Amino acid sequence: MVAMRRGVGAAALAVVVVLGACKDNGGPQAPPPTASIGVAAAGAVDVLPGGSASLGVNVTRSGNYAGAITVTAEGLPAGVTVAPASIPAGANSGTLNVSASAAAAVGSAPITLRATGNGVSDATTSLTINVPQPPGIQASLTPAAATLAQGGSTVITVNVARQGGFTGAVALTAEGLPTGVTAQAGSVAAGASSGTITLTAAGNAALGSTPVTIRAAGTGITSRTASLALTVTAPPSFAMTLTPPALTVAQGGNGSFTVTVTRAGGFTGAVSVAAENLPAGVTLAGATIAAGEASALLTVSAAASAATGLASVVIRGTGADVGPQTGALALTIAPPPGIQVALNPTSLSIAQGGSGNVTVNVTRVGGFAGAVTLTAENLATGVT
Repeated sequence: MVAMRRGVGAAALAVVVVLGACKDNGGPQAPPPTASIGVAAAGAVDVLPGGSASLGVNVTRSGNYAGAITVTAEGLPAGVTVAPASIPAGANSGTLNVSASAAAAVGSAPITLRATGNGVSDATTSLTINVPQPPGIQASLTPAAATLAQGGSTVITVNVARQGGFTGAVALTAEGLPTGVTAQAGSVAAGASSGTITLTAAGNAALGSTPVTIRAAGTGITSRTASLALTVTAPPSFAMTLTPPALTVAQGGNGSFTVTVTRAGGFTGAVSVAAENLPAGVTLAGATIAAGEASALLTVSAAASAATGLASVVIRGTGADVGPQTGALALTIAPPPGIQVALNPTSLSIAQGGSGNVTVNVTRVGGFAGAVTLTAENLATGVT
């Protein structure tokens, strides 16, 4: 009986073991963990035009996934590139190199980072690419075109628009100046928005139009240029002529002549005309040739007692911001038109009943050229 119980006990134990084994190997099993990856990065990255930046990325692994992971960027703005990052098997971080071309558009854009691995679903995350305005300036001129007279100067204002936080001083220079024109270099003070540069033309500077380059340069930034249309002209002036250049005025009379001015070099102003070196007894009222007018009529008056003879009278014209001009008037003061009479002989004896002759000599003066009628007055009774 005891032996049988032992045998049954052994059989029962064996069954239990077998069943236990069958339960462990053939019963319901828990599914293996699903392999997956995740990716994360800073929310934004800044890269200047023409520059580059590094972006760190972190990956998470689950489900015992330990393979290599590649991280790429999608939806990049124009001009921006991102080199893919390869994260080796077992590693959890890597670096993306972000580059922006010099022509990359300034601004912000959302992009997607995608992590891929063999046999696992892709993981994505979003971040922002910022392309800020680089430090620098833009330059413009006031005026953009200038006229410079020979022997003169002009001041050009250079306006600078600051960008990307640049606040430094800006040096101003001129390039491509025509022969005979020089520039006094200027500057824009730190933080200021404008400065000046002065151009000066020698008296013999080359005439004509020339495009001149004004360059604005600061430390650590790209220099900028603006174009100035520069025209060098003859200096403002005028020429003066007298018509006629010679004038005869009788004592007690008057005469007129015309003063004509020809303006040049952009001069448009009025010209005042006056006389110098007038002979005694002679007057000439001054005149003004108004802007837009070309001539004036001047009148010379001679007193009856004015000294006769020829005088060289200076006619002077003056205008604002131009040199004076002079002309010479050959002025002759003559006796008034008339005659002078001389007798030959100056005495005469005539017998009663007889006759005698007297020659009358006439000298014409003052331009008189007419006929002369001769008569006798205060004759004695009986004399005709």
